[in-house]
Amino acid sequence: MIAQEQTVLIVEHELRSAAAWAGRHNAHFQWLKEQLELRLALKQPQTDQPFFLKGTFADYKVHPPAWGFCTADWELSTSQKYYPKPITKENMPGSIFINDNGKGVICAHFNRLAYGLHAGPHKDWSDLAQWQAYAPGNVRATTIGEMLNVIRMHFLATNGRMGNE
Repeated sequence: MIAQEQTVLIVEHELRSAAAWAGRHNAHFQWLKEQLELRLALKQPQTDQPFFLKGTFADYKVHPPAWGFCTADWELSTSQKYYPKPITKENMPGSIFINDNGKGVICAHFNRLAYGLHAGPHKDWSDLAQWQAYAPGNVRATTIGEMLNVIRMHFLATNGRMGNE
């Protein structure tokens, strides 16, 4: 739908502020322009375990990116062993990291993999083009920096992995 050159321009514009965010949080990401892929290695504070987050940006900003956790060689996976296990915190009523019938998923409007159209848990989220609209009771992030911040905030409230498979 959107030419790759247009997507690159949009993403690279947003990556300027995302880079400032990354600098403040000592989080270093890698942008692979040809693949429209953003990679971010995270260390879980509770366990010091590494987690590998990948976002792909085809048709961004008309559609949300696809965010997921990966193997150490950056292969996207829904295996729970690659997803962080949420812990309960008083100031965070729910996590965006969920178990969807045995699959790990980042459940947020800004993740196309949460939509039923992409085998996600939300069959009720049918229009990818509406991802930036206000959704009461749901987390909202419409720029890459905001998305990374939300993911990191929820990541800090994890301990271990969802599964051990």
